[in-house]
Amino acid sequence: MLSISTGSGRLGVMTQKTKMVNVSQKSVPRRKPRHRTRRRAIKERLLETDSSYLLKLVIVLILGTIWVRLATPVSWGGLPFGAIPVGLIIGLIGVKLVEKQQVNRKIWYVVLIVVALVTYGADKGIVI
Repeated sequence: MLSISTGSGRLGVMTQKTKMVNVSQKSVPRRKPRHRTRRRAIKERLLETDSSYLLKLVIVLILGTIWVRLATPVSWGGLPFGAIPVGLIIGLIGVKLVEKQQVNRKIWYVVLIVVALVTYGADKGIVI
């Protein structure tokens, strides 16, 4: 690269392809495209109402408590099973079908599993 001065007093740099590049101009910072900020605003507006969220919570809590109890425990693989979590299975399938956003699905899965584990020790349920 060769540094040369032109007749106008500007300083330029000569590249290998003999093209004059003006060094004295400042580069302009890029701005964010406007369409990206609009998409984020639209996504944030698509929220569910409090009443629908509360209804889903109540349904998930009720499904987590449904167990089918066996009169005599069944041993499978050396582990005795005294109950089958029918509500948990139905709830997992229902959440997968109803909830579209993955973040909400994760919340419902955790609530469903915690409620099922807490109610496992209770002596309530449908006895077969």
